[in-house]
Amino acid sequence: MMDLTLRQMEYFLAALDTGSMTQAAKRCHASQSATSMAVAQLERSLGAPLFLRSHGSSLVPTSVALAFAGHARTCVEAAEAAQAAATETLHELSGTLRVGCLHDLAKLVLPPLAQLCDERYPQLDLQLVEGSAVWLQEEMRAGRFDLALVYSLQVGADLSMTPLREVRLHAVLPASHPAAQAESVDWGQIAGEPAILLDGPPAVERITAQAHRLGLELNIRWTLSSMETIRSLVARGLGYSLTNAPLARATTVDGLEVVYKPLANDLLPNHLCALHAPGAERLRKVRAVMELIKEATQS
Repeated sequence: MMDLTLRQMEYFLAALDTGSMTQAAKRCHASQSATSMAVAQLERSLGAPLFLRSHGSSLVPTSVALAFAGHARTCVEAAEAAQAAATETLHELSGTLRVGCLHDLAKLVLPPLAQLCDERYPQLDLQLVEGSAVWLQEEMRAGRFDLALVYSLQVGADLSMTPLREVRLHAVLPASHPAAQAESVDWGQIAGEPAILLDGPPAVERITAQAHRLGLELNIRWTLSSMETIRSLVARGLGYSLTNAPLARATTVDGLEVVYKPLANDLLPNHLCALHAPGAERLRKVRAVMELIKEATQS
């Protein structure tokens, strides 16, 4: 068996993630010489260089480094999980849990999740990151998150997921819209109006596909990256929007009003779901945090 150590793999992954031996050393709370030596020892054990080094530029990973990284990350994470399991008591979780979340969903889920986690499991280091559905899935495939919160209709077939709760597509309308007082809205009644949609893939593509399934053609006026901007445009009567994450607060940042109305149409079922590595749902701290997410998203 090759003489590989967890410390070598930890330093290698830090160098890969940061692109710098200096930054890797800071991340690992080690000296730069110790970090460089550990990576060099790992290269000798593997019999191949892991980085191309050039003066004044970031480290460039070789094909060997890219092929090795996923396996190394799995080993390091397994060791961290084993250490956490050994130190957990019956009523207390510890260690690190990294959670990624969709940008527009994060403002609803992450604050109550963080509060519940601090109250229930103060020894658990909950690390939170926001991102797009595509990016979150790429990071999950690379092993950089323990959980990622996305919608089931966005998930690639190669990833494992656990549904947490059903979600429903809502129209975002100006408070003065004729449908603002209705219990729900027929999409066909507003489909011809200007639509202002969130541009993060695959949201626009998914929404367009659902409209076509109902025989509707959308009149997309703008696609923008900020839901706050979209809400302000909607509040001014410049169009409507769609979201799976309706807010309790209907006031925009500039003091105007929007309303959220569920679409009455027969749409494809969709769920808030947690992406995870295969079998990770059996880990105690993963199960515990998924239960907290369900609690945090109860209406």
